[in-house]
Amino acid sequence: MKNTERKSIDWWSKKNKPTDPFCPNLNIFRLLKINNFKFTSKKNVFDIGFGNGENLLEFKKRGLSIFGLDYRDKLVKYFIKVNKLNKKNFFFSNLNKSLPNIKNKFNLILMCDVLSYIEYKNQKNIFEWVDKHLNKNGLFLFSYTQNDLVLKKKIPNDNWEISKKIYKIKKINFDKKNPIKFLKFKKILSCFKETKLNFLSSHFDISTYSKKNSSKIRIGRFVLMEKK
Repeated sequence: MKNTERKSIDWWSKKNKPTDPFCPNLNIFRLLKINNFKFTSKKNVFDIGFGNGENLLEFKKRGLSIFGLDYRDKLVKYFIKVNKLNKKNFFFSNLNKSLPNIKNKFNLILMCDVLSYIEYKNQKNIFEWVDKHLNKNGLFLFSYTQNDLVLKKKIPNDNWEISKKIYKIKKINFDKKNPIKFLKFKKILSCFKETKLNFLSSHFDISTYSKKNSSKIRIGRFVLMEKK
């Protein structure tokens, strides 16, 4: 087992405990709305790495049938029990090793903050699985961490410029214990070559990393693909 994979397993194993949902990610629903996704009871969504489940619960409120996968079995079982969900709709899997063998097809597949823990060679397998399990014109929305930046010099509070002259790109993420990797957009897209998924839209998410230190910012990216 490669060191990166081992670190990812150790990281998420420590977080394998019952946890209540936070608030849903606004970026997901904004990007879908902009691209005319219709929230109806006739549609379903599969969330790869759904975590605490806040996004799935929001989709459920909007009428969709929800399905999901996560590596943390204790968290998944708690989510199913508390929200009185069908356990047949949820799966456990280490994405660096295998993907669930299911027959269902979906209108939307979601994968947020997961890709940065997956080896590039395994990303291709995930994208092919997504392609196989999406309906025609179905959407695949995923996000990843593109860069961490740190301020090189002091700037006025109302100066929101983000450039290389003001910020330095970090080679390793701020939390060195977290084994996420910074990913390249072009390299990710190259993994879709053997699928019917086409790039539709992209959305950046820029946030301060620390509550106390606004000189550190994280660049996240949301990407929306459509199956033709």
